Amino acid sequence: MASGSKRSKFMTRDARPRMATDEDFAALFSEVDLPIIAQDIPIERIKPNPYQPRTEFDVSDLVDGMRVHGFTSRLRVRRDPDENGYFQLVYGERRLRAAQVVGIPLIPCDIATHTDEEMRELALTENLNRADLSPIEEARAFQLALDAGYTVRSLAERVSKDKGYIENRLAVLKAPPDVQDMVRQRDDTLRAAREIAKLPDEAERRPLVAGLLDGSLRKADVTEIVRERLAPTTSFGAATLEQDDIAGLDREVQHGVPASPSSVRRTTGAEPTEQQYSRRLDRDISQVQMIFERWRAHPPESSTERAKLTACLDALIPQFEELL
Repeated sequence: MASGSKRSKFMTRDARPRMATDEDFAALFSEVDLPIIAQDIPIERIKPNPYQPRTEFDVSDLVDGMRVHGFTSRLRVRRDPDENGYFQLVYGERRLRAAQVVGIPLIPCDIATHTDEEMRELALTENLNRADLSPIEEARAFQLALDAGYTVRSLAERVSKDKGYIENRLAVLKAPPDVQDMVRQRDDTLRAAREIAKLPDEAERRPLVAGLLDGSLRKADVTEIVRERLAPTTSFGAATLEQDDIAGLDREVQHGVPASPSSVRRTTGAEPTEQQYSRRLDRDISQVQMIFERWRAHPPESSTERAKLTACLDALIPQFEELL
């Protein structure tokens, strides 16, 4: 991890999100005697900083000005260590992307020598204190910091967050693509994402993802559904933990023996409010959908399995009709 005077210039902890400016980056190397070559470079030969965690950039505020005034500043780049004749951006990706939108063919650049460690540190500086990062982008920035030598604890202190904040975001990087896509669509599903990711089958995750996206499920609902789904089973296939109504349905499918309505109704004491009942119903529907998604993904193959499933559904359909 880079240390000493370089970081001290602007890597100090500050609770206020801010965007690092070109002046900040220039200051980072002001005390270092770097050989610099000024050159206009074809825009297609400039690649982003390989350590840049961001994937989305709003450049609309830059595009209009560039259309009128052209590219009036300079970008700092280094030579691509892997591809001769190409360059890697050190900082200023918004300006580069805006120039791509406008269609500016040649970009004024300063070519300097920078190590991978410096490139990583610059990407960190540019992003750790930003307020507009998505959870996925923030997670990439945190992982970048860990790769640079931070610990979770020191990183939490650096960005003025608790460890759980860091760990929740790092966990989503390990989540399946469908769960990551859910977090991209709704930032507030981040905590629930860790629970959904525990389900190994995408078919089972699908109704939970849909429920979180449309608001019919909450994180607490998902936690309970996942806990019940992953509960250890006895030799007869029944969950050892107390199951909710739809878990009874799953148990019936395992044994081919339908339960009576009273056997799948859990007594809760006081009557639930209308809101509580509605949320419980949403959760139960999601569990039913999860079971059917699992069956659809892994349909019964043998005649015995198909007969068992048919018998169970034939018995359950009248019970569902009684409810309506």
